[in-house]
Amino acid sequence: MSDMSFDDDEFDGDESNVVRDLRKALKAKDKQVKELNSRLEEIETAGRQQTIEGVLAEAGVKPGIGKFIPKEIVTPDEVRAWLGDNAELFGYSKAEEAGEDSDDVKAAARIAKFGDVAQVSDPGDLLSRIAAASNEQELNEALFGNAIGPVG
Repeated sequence: MSDMSFDDDEFDGDESNVVRDLRKALKAKDKQVKELNSRLEEIETAGRQQTIEGVLAEAGVKPGIGKFIPKEIVTPDEVRAWLGDNAELFGYSKAEEAGEDSDDVKAAARIAKFGDVAQVSDPGDLLSRIAAASNEQELNEALFGNAIGPVG
C-alpha cells in the first residue's frame, strides 16, 4: 500500500462512520441505477418489439421478419422505410404498389357511398310525411327511405 491509501478501519470517531456511510450510500445508488437502467432497457425493447409487430401486421407481412430489422430502427416510420427498402428480399410488395386499398381508403369509400344514398330533407317535410303516412310501408319510406324498414 502506498502512503496515500487507507482503510476505513484506520480512522476513529465520527469521520470513519461518515466515509463508510457515504460508500454504502454510493453502492446503494449504483445498484439502484443499474436496476433502473435494466428496467428501462426492458421497456424500450418491449416498445420497439410492439412497434415492429404493429407495422409488420399493418403491412401484411410475416412477423418473423422483425428479427432481421436492425436495432437502431425504432420508430414506426423508420420500420416502414426499412420494410419498403427491403421488400423484395422478403418476397412481398407494398400494398400501394399492388393496387390494394388501405383500410382508411375503404372506410372513406363507404362513407362516400352512404352520402350518395342519404337524402337531405327538411325536418318540417319529414314530419308532414310521417303525419300523412296511411300505412306501414309509407311510414317506413318516410323514416328509413325504403318500404321494408330499418333492416332493409
